[in-house]
Amino acid sequence: MRLDPPEELLARLVDAPAGVAIVGDDVAQARSTLEARGHLLHHVEADRWRLACAGVHFSPRRYAAARRGRLGHHLEVWECIDSTNLRARQAGAAGAPEGSVWLAEEQSAGRGRQGRTWICPVHAGLLFSLLLRPPRTSQAARQLLPLVAALAVCDALRDTTGADVRLKWPNDLWLEERKLAGVLVEARATQDAFAAVGCGVNCDVAPEVFRAHALRNAISLRQSVQELPAREQILADILAAVERRYAQWLEERTEELVQAWRSLDVLVGRDVRVDAPEGELRARAIGIADSGELLLRTATGATRRVVAGEVHLL
Repeated sequence: MRLDPPEELLARLVDAPAGVAIVGDDVAQARSTLEARGHLLHHVEADRWRLACAGVHFSPRRYAAARRGRLGHHLEVWECIDSTNLRARQAGAAGAPEGSVWLAEEQSAGRGRQGRTWICPVHAGLLFSLLLRPPRTSQAARQLLPLVAALAVCDALRDTTGADVRLKWPNDLWLEERKLAGVLVEARATQDAFAAVGCGVNCDVAPEVFRAHALRNAISLRQSVQELPAREQILADILAAVERRYAQWLEERTEELVQAWRSLDVLVGRDVRVDAPEGELRARAIGIADSGELLLRTATGATRRVVAGEVHLL
């Protein structure tokens, strides 16, 4: 995998905390690009510069060494960005190729479902967006794509960390009954259709950070995994898993995908409250339909299908 000049320079700076020589117009332009993306560079002496947070920064080079498969061939790294999904959507509209990834150490306007803000301290998570360009498909197929993306991330986290990560409809990932990660898919169904698959994973967030923001239901991998893999490895594994599940989705292997989801469903058999567009509903979750809707059993014994809504355990 060949890194673009800004990522190549960033990799050098991460590998050399004492600083590197920045000589030549091309390298100087790469430095300007990194500074525009929020990376804090300090002038050491003469032509030497260092990255303030080199010791904890995501390394494009380590990621490139771990990456495999078709997705993730192009990586753009930001120190601080408003939203990686916004950047992915803009690039998608401008013709960026499928498989491109935008990663940020910090987001100023990271979003979850229902317009919520995603909170994660700098260098403590894995915040990225992946651009997919699915062919024009039916509404039923498009409805499954967010679940497929969440399933892939769950696959990767379970395999990479050994943690018992589970799925909470429609696209949250839970660990030890708390939220570990979330997926947000924003798609444009036009002739040049694309989908921005945004993902936020709490990797090394201290519990007191969650308490400070009253996030009682949040957890990070560090709280459950004794030997936490490097974030570069986790990202590479997630993209490989997305490629595998995405291929199944393209091949319309719906039954296989839905069964895999059901095997990891944290809601099935539990009483829930759903804040849906049509109002609040309290019932028992009994799984997901073949088309991806949440299935509920009401107190009267009737079965209800929920297409969209926020689910809370009772």
